[in-house]
Amino acid sequence: MNPLYNQIVLFGDSITQYGHDPENNGWGAALQSSYVRKFEVLNRGFS
Repeated sequence: MNPLYNQIVLFGDSITQYGHDPENNGWGAALQSSYVRKFEVLNRGFS
């Protein structure tokens, strides 16, 4: 992977973890969909 590749890291609790669920219109999934091919969206939510 290119070391200059832009990344967005979502780090938080269970709200962050479940915010990436596309079936529940999660905000993390919407963010990933909006920035496809521009940023890599990493979800690091822990419950």
